[in-house]
Amino acid sequence: MGEVLPINEGVETAPTDLTEAIGLAYRKASFKLASEFCSIPRQQACTILLNGIVDSAARGMRDVDQLCDEALALLRKSDN
Repeated sequence: MGEVLPINEGVETAPTDLTEAIGLAYRKASFKLASEFCSIPRQQACTILLNGIVDSAARGMRDVDQLCDEALALLRKSDN
C-alpha cells in the first residue's frame, strides 16, 4: 500500500454546510488537476489541494469557487 500523507485536522468538527463546501471544492479542484499538467505526484498534489481548501475554509472562506481557485494556486506555487 502507498504512503499515507497527513491532512490537516479539524475537518471532522466543521458544520455540515462547511463540510459540503470543502467536499465540492475538492472535487472541483481535483477534476481541474486531472486536466492540467502537474509534475507533483497525484497523491501529494491531492493532499496539497485538500490542505489548501481546509486552510482557506478555516479562515472563513465558504465560496466553493474561491476555495478551489486558492487551492489550485497553492498547488501551482508548490509545483514551481
